[in-house]
Amino acid sequence: MKRLVFTLCLALFAAPISLAAEASHLELIGFSKNGAYMAFTQFGYNDGSGFPYIDTSFVSISNNRLVVEVNTAVETDGATMAQARAKAKPAIALAMKKYGIIAGNQGRFIGVTPPHMDTTISEFFALDRTYGLSIATKPAISAVGYCNAPPQLLIVKLEGGSRNRDLQRDTRLPSSRECAYGYELRSAHLYGRSLAVFVSYQTLGFEGADSRWMVVTGTL
Repeated sequence: MKRLVFTLCLALFAAPISLAAEASHLELIGFSKNGAYMAFTQFGYNDGSGFPYIDTSFVSISNNRLVVEVNTAVETDGATMAQARAKAKPAIALAMKKYGIIAGNQGRFIGVTPPHMDTTISEFFALDRTYGLSIATKPAISAVGYCNAPPQLLIVKLEGGSRNRDLQRDTRLPSSRECAYGYELRSAHLYGRSLAVFVSYQTLGFEGADSRWMVVTGTL
């Protein structure tokens, strides 16, 4: 039921993603019991090949760092998502055990500002205080010339608590986001003091822009 509620809530914020050539679906797996780690999956069918893929990320909350990524695809004509999930399951289970991830331990869902208003602070109340989330972008210097739009760096700010601070401030784009632009703050989950903020972005696809997900984490 928690996963169903989460999926329905995401749908409210994710409508514009359907305009992309290929849009990943997001599934939060959960947090570890101590809140030190979290994991999420994004999955879909590649717009060029049509093959199903599942990319699962395990993230260290306190330093906003990817610790393990399990990328799985089934490159066979007529392959199904069920086959991709079955192929990915052993590696995902191993990583979940290593980092203590509890499936379904999703914390509290936090709704955020609707898409296309990324300069507006989205407020939420936690731990007897009001906090605000906002994102901003700035042009990136791209090392590649094939992006279909000017790449952008991402800044995610957390306001409130003892001080305002950046949860993420890109200085360069990693290879996984070398053509990223069009970031949108979509949703967040809070587990104890552990915060996971989901952001969608557009990137270069085979038949146009593809939509992908990333998470930005920190502690209150």
